[in-house]
Amino acid sequence: AAGRESLHPDDTARAIEAIRASVPGIAVGVSTGWWIAPRGRARQQQIRAWQVLPDYVSINLIEEDATEVIDLVLEKGIGVEAGLWSAADAEKFVANPNAGNCLRVLIEINEKEFSVGAEAVRQIMEILDRADIRLPRLLHGLENTMWPFYREALRLGLDARIGLEDGKLLPSGAEAAGNADLIRAARALNHENTGSEPMLTRRGILLASIAAGVTMPNRTAYAKASQPSTPVNFDVPAGACDCHTHIHGDPEK
Repeated sequence: AAGRESLHPDDTARAIEAIRASVPGIAVGVSTGWWIAPRGRARQQQIRAWQVLPDYVSINLIEEDATEVIDLVLEKGIGVEAGLWSAADAEKFVANPNAGNCLRVLIEINEKEFSVGAEAVRQIMEILDRADIRLPRLLHGLENTMWPFYREALRLGLDARIGLEDGKLLPSGAEAAGNADLIRAARALNHENTGSEPMLTRRGILLASIAAGVTMPNRTAYAKASQPSTPVNFDVPAGACDCHTHIHGDPEK
């Protein structure tokens, strides 16, 4: 795929198998973004042809065919992380009869100002509550709101996500050397918030280093899997976490 993102069955199979061989048992999620070649609805053909399946995929409700992709991957037995950017996305999501069959809701805030983003979170949560959608909810920001919304997730008792996909700066403003630095910083903030002392193992650092974004249930140690905060229908070994993956064709690069 020449370094470009890909949903081709051969590329996804190689990447998923490489991750699972490196860290057996990890829950692997794949992005299905509209922009990924062959772009638009044409990518559904490639998803339909997958033989090696990820454990879940991320689907952005802002995308034109989001509901179609949700139905497609659920039929294949793949979990769905439904990405909601706005109240409009939330309304579109709850209108899908399959909404309750998804794995979790990913509340993704792209607004640059925390106060504006916080209002979007309030509206999204209100719509989910009104529709009685009781799926686990994960909240994260982007760049300058990454840490404010991590703290907000802790305050609200939601799951959180930290990784280089969302930002590269530590709470101090210094640039992180990698995902592992971001995870350590998040762990410290969690300790400040809860008084707990979760153990960050070598395995946890390894998983952090290969993930584009690492999912963190704030009620459990970071070295533990997202179960039971995010229930899944497959076995998750102790020490695993989610690996959200953008596939660029050659997993060796």
